[in-house]
Amino acid sequence: MLMKQAIRQTLRKLFGFCMVGLVGLFVDIAVLSAVLNLLNPIYARIISFLVAVCATYSLNRQFVFASEAKQINWINGFVRFFSANALGGAANYLTYLTFVYLSPFKDWIQALGTGLDEVVGVQQYVEWGPLLAVIPGTLVGLVFNFTMTMLFVFKPKPQR
Repeated sequence: MLMKQAIRQTLRKLFGFCMVGLVGLFVDIAVLSAVLNLLNPIYARIISFLVAVCATYSLNRQFVFASEAKQINWINGFVRFFSANALGGAANYLTYLTFVYLSPFKDWIQALGTGLDEVVGVQQYVEWGPLLAVIPGTLVGLVFNFTMTMLFVFKPKPQR
């Protein structure tokens, strides 16, 4: 019975973590699209990723891991969250770079972007490749980030 309850609780947290991650994805893409005209895709992505990490930490702390977060001050928790998710961030970023710069992904993402240009009709304003490449990076990072967040940031205290 306890095992079933623990699995249910973990799945509930995973769902919440994914919902927060979805918000983080939109923050990431919005910031990336805002700074992409000012910086190259590499630097623009670093900035958008950092803003998204701040947003997702705050939301996870408030909604997904609220009971565990009560015992952790915001700054210490953020440092642990950022540190523990560094591996997920690296996987996310490397996946992004793969989709932006390497074949066959580069050609596929550009073709998808060209199709979006025709549908949306904004080809002179939007560079789709770097924006679409955020999505697979986010999915790869999710696996690492949830595991690290559960194990090292908001690890529940043992029940007595």
